[in-house]
Amino acid sequence: MLIQDLENVIKEENLKGANICNATSLHPHEVVITQEEGKWKVYNTDERASLIGVVCYFDSEDEACEDFIKKLRLRKRQVELEKVIWEERTRKLQNIIIYGSQYGTAKKYADELANRLGFGLKSYESVGDINSYKTIIYVGALYAGGVLGMKKTFKSLKDCMRHKIIIATVGLADPTDKTNTDNIKRGMKKQLPVDVFDKAEFFHLRGGIDYSKLGFKHKTMMGMLYRKASTLPEDRKTAEVKAMIETYNKQVDFVDLSSLEAIIEACKE
Repeated sequence: MLIQDLENVIKEENLKGANICNATSLHPHEVVITQEEGKWKVYNTDERASLIGVVCYFDSEDEACEDFIKKLRLRKRQVELEKVIWEERTRKLQNIIIYGSQYGTAKKYADELANRLGFGLKSYESVGDINSYKTIIYVGALYAGGVLGMKKTFKSLKDCMRHKIIIATVGLADPTDKTNTDNIKRGMKKQLPVDVFDKAEFFHLRGGIDYSKLGFKHKTMMGMLYRKASTLPEDRKTAEVKAMIETYNKQVDFVDLSSLEAIIEACKE
């Protein structure tokens, strides 16, 4: 490869930041090839257009041109990588997944969503002000008749029309049971401001529980809930209550990460 071949390669591969034989004054972040005193020089410039790194000297024009193109290709990859990192950072600043997890399954879903969408991730206990986020996804465990942490998270949200709001509940009962999801939404309506409830898109995921991993306090509380639920008349037992009774003192895992596809698609709309 010779100097006269460089322009074609640069054009074909859309390489940027080339300075051939000092055709222009030096600019920031360039790759330079020039000839001085019978030697070929190839080097990079920094943000101040000053030489950075090692200057490579060549007797052969062909070797110098190969090194020059190699550096330009490397620079192109670095720019593309920096763009990806910047876009990922921007996504995390603009979009957030917040979770309220009691048994760990809501967090498991939230972790997977954050990984696949590239969104920021925080628990409801540490999230703080949410008004700066463009998209807000809340993944919350069904707990004590409501969605854990949801009320606290959304109570300070202003002008909800500026935000995309997605709320996903995580419970033990079958989320394809319409009676179950209708009961869940009635409970959520009591926890959320009217404008947030009307704006939000709702999804329902199935979770799990492992009683062997519960602490004494939590296990005692679940025992009290179980005894109370067991005495309810059948017509007052919701699907979630029945699921809690059926799974009491057991280890069950209904987590289905493929069910997140609908949420991911909703984020693209």
